[in-house]
Amino acid sequence: AQWVGPRSCSPVDLGFESRLGALDELRSELTCPVCLELFREPVILECGHHFCRACIARCWEARSEEGATCPQCRAPCASELRPNSLLCNVVDSVRRARATHTGARVALTTRRAHDWNAGSDYCEEHEEKLKLFCEEDQAAICVVCGMSRLHRTHSVVPIKEAADGYKVELSGSAARGRTPAGTLGPSVTGTPEIMCAADLHSPQEQGAALEDQIAHEFRQLRDFLEREEDQVRGHLRQEKDRRLRQLDESLKRSTEQMALLEMSAEQLELRLRQEENPCSHVCSSTAIWFSGPMGVTLDPDTAYPRLTVSACRTSVCVGEIQPNLPDNPERFTRYNIVLGSQGFLSGRRYWEVEVGDKTAWGLGVAAESVNRKKEISLCPEDGFWTLVLRNGDEYEACTRGVSASTWTTPRGQVSFYDAGDMSHLFTFSDSFSERVYPYFNPCTGFALTWLLCLRSRKKAVG
Repeated sequence: AQWVGPRSCSPVDLGFESRLGALDELRSELTCPVCLELFREPVILECGHHFCRACIARCWEARSEEGATCPQCRAPCASELRPNSLLCNVVDSVRRARATHTGARVALTTRRAHDWNAGSDYCEEHEEKLKLFCEEDQAAICVVCGMSRLHRTHSVVPIKEAADGYKVELSGSAARGRTPAGTLGPSVTGTPEIMCAADLHSPQEQGAALEDQIAHEFRQLRDFLEREEDQVRGHLRQEKDRRLRQLDESLKRSTEQMALLEMSAEQLELRLRQEENPCSHVCSSTAIWFSGPMGVTLDPDTAYPRLTVSACRTSVCVGEIQPNLPDNPERFTRYNIVLGSQGFLSGRRYWEVEVGDKTAWGLGVAAESVNRKKEISLCPEDGFWTLVLRNGDEYEACTRGVSASTWTTPRGQVSFYDAGDMSHLFTFSDSFSERVYPYFNPCTGFALTWLLCLRSRKKAVG
């Protein structure tokens, strides 16, 4: 490797450059802070700052409401301007000197450009010859760069000394690359000059390696972010499921509490009605008389397909036939009948049924073994003890050969009362040999607002 440099700068060139530098520094001191040009008719204010006469006049005219102040320090001053003749003479001298040296600067610049084109190495910042070599930055620098703050703490050597060191290192590398037979090894082919040229391509290889490393790190970053995203999504799903479970449990507890409150309210209302209308009907302890507080719920598996049982199973309404209902053995398939969920063989039970403005209905009890698929007659012989309302004011007890409230030693009774005034309507007296269930028949019609509501009041249906 051989260093090729331009012809060195002569003392004349260096002196000329120093004069140009001093002239530029003097010019910066003689520049107007408003127009940033050399002073023209300079004037001095009371605060000591200088301006062009025209520049300070324009400033004061633009800010006439603020009065006469210095544009640089904002100090108030007199509106009368004092010319500075000494400064004016200095500015004229600088302006003439710059005109004289302009041609010389152009010539120097042209010559340096020729030197650069001839292959010389100059510092782009200071226009000085690159005479030093920074071992930390691995770059050629000028004398001014070596004294600067950037390279002051670095190891700086003369560039010729650095070149000699690299020549020795490259020669040793070439010797290590030769085979015992005297030929070059597989990794080095050519002279030391060729190896030096190969080293010049190392920045490209380093750049490619750096690109590969950056791509690898970005792939790792993407993988990490994807894993973090999956983990956060998993936590969110778990938190969502936990919150939903909490809401379901809270809703379940609230529903149970509401049911308890409703039951407490019904029991309280039952006690009040008992105090207002004491029961005067007394029967044998062995009789099946439906008295005492009882919470009746409906069994939807027994409901006719046109009947819709509420979710709380305490009301039923008539509507359209519901498709896809299972034809289970408990379901009535020919009449609008639904039974209660709880049956009984003995004891005393009673409940109250709210029928609203319905003009036709049927209430009572039914045996467990009644026929639910064929035509039936609502009489005790077929297992039904019922009372029917027709046309809004006609009550009919479905009996056939069974006496009504005339037996002297009955084994069981089913009695009906008007819950409004507790007036007696009808009583069945019969023997009950199997479990019976509360019986409800909304009859026909599509009065969607009509509901059959069950309450545990005394002597509604007994």
